[in-house]
Amino acid sequence: MTATLRRGSSQPRRVTVGLHGYGSFGRLVAQALEGRVDLHIYDPVSSPGQERFEIAAACDIVILAMPVQRMRAALLVLRPLLRDDCVLIDVSSVKVEPASLMLELAPPTCAILATHPLFGPQSARRGLDGAKIALVPVRGGREARRIAAYLRRDFRLAIHWVTADEHDREMAYVQGLTHLIARIVGDMTLPPIRLSTRTFDLMREMVSLVENDSDDLWGAIVYENPHAASAIREFAQSLDIVRGAIGPRRNR
Repeated sequence: MTATLRRGSSQPRRVTVGLHGYGSFGRLVAQALEGRVDLHIYDPVSSPGQERFEIAAACDIVILAMPVQRMRAALLVLRPLLRDDCVLIDVSSVKVEPASLMLELAPPTCAILATHPLFGPQSARRGLDGAKIALVPVRGGREARRIAAYLRRDFRLAIHWVTADEHDREMAYVQGLTHLIARIVGDMTLPPIRLSTRTFDLMREMVSLVENDSDDLWGAIVYENPHAASAIREFAQSLDIVRGAIGPRRNR
């Protein structure tokens, strides 16, 4: 990814990427891009400073690696600093709200790509080959296709083109149920287990993959996804049916 993404430019050069946010996933993004692009990181806690912020805002590609709950405030500050021809990307776990925010607050001529890498720091330890990423081309289809080709070629990611609503409908179950079950099991006091089955081990593995996720991520999955409430309600109704079927123990 050495050629410029600036439209109308014919002079190849190293792409500049501004990464806003350096939490657990921001660090994963930084590690993946290190040495591949001219990377500038801004984080209000770990990498503060107005100059650093301005440099990270004026890049070819600007990545918002922050909780969706903080995205509006961040975009309001970023808006006057973003280049008119930049590519603006988010990596949050929901897509309807970020896509809407970026479309509302970004410069009208910049390309916008909403993304959801369907992996995290825990699962990425096994490598990214074949890992899935959902892409929502909000504005600027050409730039979205170029980035998709780069992700497929250099990181061997499996690209899934979706709309923001399609994404959130599926994630209401994929993430909503996974994190809900993991939280329930994680809050239980399990006895020492020696006689585990493969199924039980897989459940424990699922819990371990998400148990260190932030409250911001949990909040985004549950509260910022417009379809999460109905999926969780369906789960609760099914649980009530199962509990009713078990009923009190009958005397034999």
